[in-house]
Amino acid sequence: MANNLTPWKRKNRHTTVDSPWVKIHRDTYMLPNGKELDNFYVVEEPDGVNIVPITSGNKVILVRQYRAAVDAVVYDFPAGFVEDNGTSLLEQAKRELREETGYTSKEWYSLGKAYPLPNRIDKVNHLFLALNVTRSHEQELDETEFVKWEAIPFGEVKQMLTKGDFDCGVCMSSFLHVLLKLEELASCN
Repeated sequence: MANNLTPWKRKNRHTTVDSPWVKIHRDTYMLPNGKELDNFYVVEEPDGVNIVPITSGNKVILVRQYRAAVDAVVYDFPAGFVEDNGTSLLEQAKRELREETGYTSKEWYSLGKAYPLPNRIDKVNHLFLALNVTRSHEQELDETEFVKWEAIPFGEVKQMLTKGDFDCGVCMSSFLHVLLKLEELASCN
């Protein structure tokens, strides 16, 4: 690991956008070489939870929804912003899975975290695996969510990733963590 790198020093921060969903900061940094970098923009979003739900029949529950930033309907894993409401990350992941898909599980694994775009976005996504999920509720979408869920065989999801049909960066990171976790669980049996 490159732990001998000198971090940049932020000298100044001006927040240009401040909303509940996003903040945009215009920062000035002193670089390790002594030069000053003006007008470096950082996007700050609330942290999130991402869930990879897998049924006992080895199907992955994906959601499809329109994403305005890329002007496309895309596949995602169920996910949501972390709320500062005193509930654990796991409880928030369970709630997001239930609300977006109607699925629940009793078998959960924390898979760590991922930074969606660490060079520009200040955000952490907390990754979870839910095994043996079952449909027990109707979707409980909020007024800004228009989400459809699909149960897709595990091998097909892998093919979608390699063909570029499922190309959300945090989703790819989540799926890699799932592959490693499933390998670990298989070696324990």
